[in-house]
Amino acid sequence: MIDDENDKITIVTGFFDCGRGEYKNQERSNDKYFNYFDFWARIQNDVVIFGSDEVTKRALDIRRKYGREKQTRIVVINNPIDCAPEIYDYMRKVENTKEFKNFRIRPDDISNSALYDYIMFLKFWMLKYVADNYDHVGNMAWLDFGYNHGGDCFIEAKNLIIYGSIHFHRIRCTCFH
Repeated sequence: MIDDENDKITIVTGFFDCGRGEYKNQERSNDKYFNYFDFWARIQNDVVIFGSDEVTKRALDIRRKYGREKQTRIVVINNPIDCAPEIYDYMRKVENTKEFKNFRIRPDDISNSALYDYIMFLKFWMLKYVADNYDHVGNMAWLDFGYNHGGDCFIEAKNLIIYGSIHFHRIRCTCFH
């Protein structure tokens, strides 16, 4: 394992309710996402968490449970649409066209929702926000709030830490899914 602090990666994550609990065969409750987060929240890296007042308070409480509150920064966004409203408006227009729906294998899939797609877009907006607004961040990577689905990839999380540089051919767009 690399011990150089310069190789440590700041993790950026966020959670916004996109209505996933309402999609048949794809439903996941918000509580399920918090259970996923609880698994990896003990990560030793610094973590920047985006979300509503309620989400960030709950996420910080989970980090605190593992003694990681001093390595946690919170960015409260109660209405994610406010981050880039013109992009969301455009996505809504596209979502409502028959041409968009006609070329979908699963027309009722959550990934066809403008809100869902917009929240996926916000991952990159949040990475840029951290880069523009926090000094001494250095390397950073997006880690989905629901990453690892509670132990699918990593069984033991107590010593979880991410080091090193990100290679684009190994990890898609600096995002861990």
